[in-house]
Amino acid sequence: MLLENQRLLPQEKRSHARERLNMPAVYFPFTSFFSGSHAAMVLNASRDGLYLECSQPLYNGQCICIRPHYGAGQPPPHNGVPIRTLSLAQVRWCRHRTAYHHLQYGVGLQYM
Repeated sequence: MLLENQRLLPQEKRSHARERLNMPAVYFPFTSFFSGSHAAMVLNASRDGLYLECSQPLYNGQCICIRPHYGAGQPPPHNGVPIRTLSLAQVRWCRHRTAYHHLQYGVGLQYM
């Protein structure tokens, strides 16, 4: 288990370096754009995908669109890992977090 931002995460199997973040974002299921967007927090990203926390469960294989929020007039962070401004990603795993927090689910996503 890895400790990141004071949260326990499952052992990572990524092949690329991660950019640590604490960036608000919104996401919506790819097949149901009109169902509305949901708030999330992106905690890290790599060339291949990202890790976020959200308040609703997502399902393995589910495709979502995600858009991080950078702040007015602020460029996206970039320390060797370009952060995408709008992404289509597939859920690789979703786990219920036991910490008392409004973002109850940790989700690993792979860019498509």
